[in-house]
Amino acid sequence: MIEQVQTQNIQLLNSSFDVLEILSKHSISGVEFDSSMRSSATRCHPGTRQSILQDIWYWLGDNQHVDRLLWLHGPAGAGKSTIIQTLAEDAESSDRLAASLFFSDSTTSGDENFIVATICYQIAVKISCYRDFLAERMRANPRILEKRLREQFNELIVRFFKENPNTELGSVRIILLDGLDELASLRHGDQSTMEQLLALIVHLHTITSAPFLWVISSRGEHSIRRALSTSQTGFTEWLVPADSVDDVTLYIQDSFSVIRQKYPNLIHPDWPSDGEVSMITTAAGGLFIYASTAIRFIDDPRRKNPITQFAHLLSLLDTTQANQLIDKVENPFLPLDRLYTRIMVHIHHSVLPDTLQLLGYALFKQDTMNAWTLVSASNVLAYERHTAYSALEQLGAVLEIPNVDQAEDKNFRIFHSSFAEYLLSPVRSGDFVLDMDKANTHVWWCYLRILQDANDTGPSMHIHSLYPIQFRSLLPRRTLAATCKHQPDLDPW
Repeated sequence: MIEQVQTQNIQLLNSSFDVLEILSKHSISGVEFDSSMRSSATRCHPGTRQSILQDIWYWLGDNQHVDRLLWLHGPAGAGKSTIIQTLAEDAESSDRLAASLFFSDSTTSGDENFIVATICYQIAVKISCYRDFLAERMRANPRILEKRLREQFNELIVRFFKENPNTELGSVRIILLDGLDELASLRHGDQSTMEQLLALIVHLHTITSAPFLWVISSRGEHSIRRALSTSQTGFTEWLVPADSVDDVTLYIQDSFSVIRQKYPNLIHPDWPSDGEVSMITTAAGGLFIYASTAIRFIDDPRRKNPITQFAHLLSLLDTTQANQLIDKVENPFLPLDRLYTRIMVHIHHSVLPDTLQLLGYALFKQDTMNAWTLVSASNVLAYERHTAYSALEQLGAVLEIPNVDQAEDKNFRIFHSSFAEYLLSPVRSGDFVLDMDKANTHVWWCYLRILQDANDTGPSMHIHSLYPIQFRSLLPRRTLAATCKHQPDLDPW
């Protein structure tokens, strides 16, 4: 069987187009800047972030580059991903983008094996001579994409520039890596993949004349700083501040203008007052994630009542909450926490346990689980559709909730990690804290329930036929095999 697959791969490698097809199958889906899986990603609001964008483009346009890597870092909610998204769109429109990878908390450890193939695929789409080189290398070794990260990088990227030192790639030379701190291995305490990737990037420009310019973004992780600092070549480092007051003010003012246009019969042209706008811009403190979350709360399409929503928000800003647990000195994101608390307060106490269970499922970080659509969550947690939607209906400002007709295919996800951090901190979220130990335990008990249901059906029953989702995407094969070993006739697949 293996020989047959290898023969098919070799046959496919007879054309550059087929090389792209094979690379595509070994690429991480949904990480490109224009992927449909990133449909909610936005570029910088017009007129904002102009200074840092101009600085980045100046750096990218400097023909006397000593450093080939620019590291943008800053706190959660500072707008790093939006800046990288804007760079990607503008670089693509000017034919300068070689590749873009946007990592997120849905990126798994398994995906990390495909980082090199993902970069190679995007470059090969644009550069025909590189496409031909990949065809040659993969024809010589059809299993190269199964090698470790270092071997793939050296064989498919470094080798090309060693063998073709004078190759001109034209203007295509910008590679963007966003959310490097979201690598699954790094989240689990393993720094090896991140350190190796950065070392390979830096080493590439030590031993070759590769024309690439890399822009990576992350929070200010000490591990990333250490990895870059140990390299023999330099890098440029810029902080993305979380206090862009003028930019956030412009964004908020423009957003209110859009809301007024959306509801001309409901909203007075003078709404809101300058004083009310000042209150929200002051509370945002230049933090884009606060401003965007506030606007989502005000313009919640499920409620269609921005005046009432804004009044709720103002009441939060006007008063000190009884359950406030930390003061501003201890928590610079206290205004954001207050907003998240206000959103959570609207969840009825009768459905709050279900809400927290669903949020726990969304944050469940086990590598063995790669399906977290709303349907999969409902099936695993044994919720009816109406129960799941009832539990989530108040969270439109912080959660992307698919429509009913998309619930089987689209993930439900938290808009920004700052909300997850709020939920996981008992000091910040108080009564709404999410105990992930309990959440993880509950999910695994649900898995065991599903397996027990399968066992109870008797021999020769396919487990995945019991539930209207792709069952194999929910449980690791080893878990199924171990659980079902007492029934040898039970076929989990």
